[in-house]
Amino acid sequence: MNNILAPFLLLINQVGHEAADTTARVAEHTAEQGAPEFPNIIEILHKVFPGHISNILFQYRIIVFSTIVWLILGILAYMAYRKRALILREHGSRD
Repeated sequence: MNNILAPFLLLINQVGHEAADTTARVAEHTAEQGAPEFPNIIEILHKVFPGHISNILFQYRIIVFSTIVWLILGILAYMAYRKRALILREHGSRD
């Protein structure tokens, strides 16, 4: 039984190694090329107006964008809750 399966298992092993090598080569090629990205406003400002402020914004762009997001969410939450009012009963007695 081992004599029958040995060539088949060797062939499967060889095909598996070739597939792994091909996958590794494709991954290296993709990493070298890099995926194209849509530039955000900070990257555009960094390229158009090189300077100290744009370098700081570019370096900390994740923090800048997260700060913008929590400010927007905070403003929306404030606007949503500012017009809330308790429903009060009328004062006086009903006879």
